[in-house]
Amino acid sequence: MILWLPITFAAAAVQTLRFMLQKRLKGAGLSVGGATARAPGSRWWSAA
Repeated sequence: MILWLPITFAAAAVQTLRFMLQKRLKGAGLSVGGATARAPGSRWWSAA
């Protein structure tokens, strides 16, 4: 089964939404770095 195709489209959609959110937050006065900052101590790569 060709599973990679819907996964690819879903990933592209998520990236587009993230980009739009960053632009909106930047327009509200946050920098791109501030719009994407994570909470202190959070690790997105950790499985915890």
